[in-house]
Amino acid sequence: MRGFAVSLALTLAGAGLAQGATGLAFLKICPDAASSALGENGAVGWRDALSPVRNPALAPPDELTHLAITRSDWIFESDYLALAFRSSFRTWSWGADLRVLSSDNFELRDGPNPDPTGEFRLDDLAVGLSLSVPLKENLRAGAALRRIQEKMYNENSRGWTGDLGLRWERRREVGRLVAVSATARNLGYSSDFVNEAPDPPRTLGLGAEWQGELPLGGWSGGLQAELRHLQDDGSHLHLGAEAMPVAGLTLRGGWMSGYEERGSTLGVGFAWRNLRLDYAWLPFSSALADVHRFTFSFAL
Repeated sequence: MRGFAVSLALTLAGAGLAQGATGLAFLKICPDAASSALGENGAVGWRDALSPVRNPALAPPDELTHLAITRSDWIFESDYLALAFRSSFRTWSWGADLRVLSSDNFELRDGPNPDPTGEFRLDDLAVGLSLSVPLKENLRAGAALRRIQEKMYNENSRGWTGDLGLRWERRREVGRLVAVSATARNLGYSSDFVNEAPDPPRTLGLGAEWQGELPLGGWSGGLQAELRHLQDDGSHLHLGAEAMPVAGLTLRGGWMSGYEERGSTLGVGFAWRNLRLDYAWLPFSSALADVHRFTFSFAL
């Protein structure tokens, strides 16, 4: 069964570069293209209905119903899909989200035989609900509960995770904002997978955000920063900047510290009325293929 064990290890790595001793690495994948292009900032910035996956305290600036879908390739020829909707009732905001990572055509070997005896696939799933409520003026709190599952060959692990978040922001006028956010994500457990239960990638994040007019011919834009600490993987700094040269067009770039295979990010966003299309390019430094992520979102 040595060859099969090697295939299992490669599959686990393919789920998300499997840094550290935690499992369920797909939970670390940034769910939306806009934030991905901004250095994968997680704690700050409302973008679309997928934003509460990053921080459950994030709420839309209106009472419309928001929907979003992300489609992305991922390393080792896997596919990533994220869906979410968000609605508001007075000052409360609630929603649901679904994330799926899948990959097939992994070779199954029994012993050192170089010829595979078949194929197997990987399926990761997270589905949940989130709620954001005001605590006092300019300050919101949020919480999320999700059911998670990781299935590979004939092995299956299930569990629960929860997220907590805080968001303070002050809008001085239209288009100008200062905000600070904090999150604790992927708090929970899972059942045994193969021989032991993998720990979810517990993550703490502290972020800051500024939006306003840039000193570039009247362009508007923003800056974001997040200090993130991952269990068994230390601390990382995520930085992002964006500029809007004309209405409906946003240019984005970012940088992440401390990751072996990746660092810089780029992207672009298009908006028309209540429709948005965002794209992110996530280059990898090794032989791993670069990742291209698209998010389509709209409000009703």
